[in-house]
Amino acid sequence: MKKLLTSSLLLVTVPFMQAAHAEDLHFAAGSLIQAEALVTQEVLKGQTSEHIQLKPSAVDNTGMPEYCLMSARASLQNESVRLDIDRLLCLSEDRHYYEGVLIAQLVDEEGKPGDAQACTSEQDGICQRGEIRAGHKYTLKVTAESTIPMVVNQSEQLNIMRRQAAPEQAQ
Repeated sequence: MKKLLTSSLLLVTVPFMQAAHAEDLHFAAGSLIQAEALVTQEVLKGQTSEHIQLKPSAVDNTGMPEYCLMSARASLQNESVRLDIDRLLCLSEDRHYYEGVLIAQLVDEEGKPGDAQACTSEQDGICQRGEIRAGHKYTLKVTAESTIPMVVNQSEQLNIMRRQAAPEQAQ
């Protein structure tokens, strides 16, 4: 009976916890994000390199948590390397996480799409080979307003409730 009551209370409580913590991340179009690649990835003409991982290092007023990871695709476009961010995953201090689509692209110092300096081999002004280098800081520009929802870590919530209930059960 005690387990049934506890389970019923958890099912009722968890949806309210989600509403109470619903603080989404908002990215305005035009926001700039500094990020560094985690591994070096070569990009060849005519191919797309998928799942390039980047870690944000500086962000324009977004309230982005410290622990984030971005996933991107890289390709060559004319005289530069193009990098398109398509996913963002962050872990907040309270162990909840943010996960969603973030549309952003690599821009150069002038704010133009692509990075000509990442091109390592070119022929007739066309980039043939490029490289996204580990540890190198890249500037990314959010191209479409994005809202990344916070997802309540229900396992963590259950663990908190168990820890709080443990002293009661010991009595």
